[in-house]
Amino acid sequence: MFSGHPQRPGDMHWRQRWEYDFRNNLVREERNRDPFDASRRSYDSTGKLQQQEDSRSGTVNWPQDGAGNPLA
Repeated sequence: MFSGHPQRPGDMHWRQRWEYDFRNNLVREERNRDPFDASRRSYDSTGKLQQQEDSRSGTVNWPQDGAGNPLA
């Protein structure tokens, strides 16, 4: 029954969870309280990002040249 006071749905409570490796590199990010809405990152031995796997956008590789500079 409408009481004359408009109501709106409650705000969605977003939550993110981050996991880091021993070098303090972000290795996993979980979004929206959903373990299946997540991304994982892998790094080389020098700590440079090599690959990112995301449940939304798939896998992205981050190639580097011989000097360790990111390639376009």
